[in-house]
Amino acid sequence: MLLPKTGVRTLSSLLQFTKFDRHRLLASLGAGLAGFAVNCFPLIVPGGAPFTFGEVFSLLIAITLGPAFGALTAVLVELPIWAHSLGSGVILTHVLEACAVGILVRHRILPLYSGALFWLLVATPLVILFGHTRAGIPSEALWAVA
Repeated sequence: MLLPKTGVRTLSSLLQFTKFDRHRLLASLGAGLAGFAVNCFPLIVPGGAPFTFGEVFSLLIAITLGPAFGALTAVLVELPIWAHSLGSGVILTHVLEACAVGILVRHRILPLYSGALFWLLVATPLVILFGHTRAGIPSEALWAVA
């Protein structure tokens, strides 16, 4: 509903979801909870690093429903990792990944290429620049982690 003579939408009209939006939100929350459950049981690889698979859910939602819903799913998926890790950089990285993949897929770039572009151009420099301060890994060896 518009305010008279101003053309500005009221808050109540902005918060009204269509049936389609509610279904997308519920699908995003459901995928986030499924990824949350998967990430509660990480696979411990030799060396003690946890290997998780829950990020698949946020990427699937970002590809099918868009970057905003992918970001919401990524936040839910990464909560178990955030609770056990040293910082919230994991959440930031995977939310940015879901947004970037969702946006690039909307621009007709294949999901595999968009994920590779994100990790090469954004995530790896972030890990190299900021990762060693929280993890205590020497800068010389950090490229192998990235």
